[in-house]
Amino acid sequence: MRLRKKIYRGSLFVPVIAACWLFLEPFGIYISEINLYLWHRPLLPCFLIFIAAWMNFSPYRNGCRDGSVFELLFNFFPVEILYTLVFAQYHFFLTLILFLIIVGLSLTFRYSLRKDEAGGKSSRRHARNLMSAHRFFVFLAAVLLAVPSILAVLAYGLKSPVYEAKESLADEILAADETETSSDSEANDSMEFINCFDEDTWSSFSIEEKITVLQMLADYEFDYLGMPAVPLSSGQINIFILGEYDSLDNTINIDIKNLKDSAAKDAMVTLLHELYHAYQNYVISSIDWDSEFAGSAYFAGAREWKDNNENYITPDMDYDGYENQPMEASAREFSETESSRLLSLAGAADS
Repeated sequence: MRLRKKIYRGSLFVPVIAACWLFLEPFGIYISEINLYLWHRPLLPCFLIFIAAWMNFSPYRNGCRDGSVFELLFNFFPVEILYTLVFAQYHFFLTLILFLIIVGLSLTFRYSLRKDEAGGKSSRRHARNLMSAHRFFVFLAAVLLAVPSILAVLAYGLKSPVYEAKESLADEILAADETETSSDSEANDSMEFINCFDEDTWSSFSIEEKITVLQMLADYEFDYLGMPAVPLSSGQINIFILGEYDSLDNTINIDIKNLKDSAAKDAMVTLLHELYHAYQNYVISSIDWDSEFAGSAYFAGAREWKDNNENYITPDMDYDGYENQPMEASAREFSETESSRLLSLAGAADS
């Protein structure tokens, strides 16, 4: 019995271990249905604050922290809430139903206890019933939230959803567009996707549809630039970064919240900026820099990119320097010029 009691009390370290794991393997949470966005940096302090508040100020602590199994369930609660939020990114309405069941059954149970007190006032009975209500809530929450918490760990690896372009979805989008627009223009034969950047059309798309449309645009641009296509995805980066090109994986990632909220033009500009970084990387890696020809004036721009890439200035080092360095300046110029050309074709250019 003493060993069991020590185990129950020792479960206090479970949320601490979860916080340490969150520090070592950071992840973020974005639930689009309620616009909840916590990227990995603020998530850890928010979780620590929640742990401290639950352990020290929760009204449920007095009825549960007594060395019983309820103390174990009480200590597990903050971790289950965190992992259930991870699960909610994939199944929001199912998670909402679980929370409604927990609240509904808890209120029903508490109401039944109050009816029991109606026969006569007794402070002892009231204290006992209040402890029973608290224990019931903690037990019910621990049991019902265990399933989504386990799935968040085992099935989803405590990761946010990542959306990628789907060819079948692209066919559906283009087929729908063909029924609404004429295809007389020869330009539209290679740019069927361009009407998707009409603001009304764009705003009606889901995240999967948006990343699929952006992939069609990217494939068109990569073909124009004469380089292999780079795959796109949409996942959580952080709220201050619209998109990024990863030269190690040769992929482009568009932040999921910014993709959901951005206007068509902003999303296009972000993509064009990042794909031009992919083009710069392709040029730098394709040239034989040991050859004499690489030192000619023809490769002056490429040499400038190469030198800049080796001495890249990050925004936190010097924001003005970051904005004005050759790789960023040329990518920004390309994205602004090319987006204006494309949006004029879509009839969505600024008036």
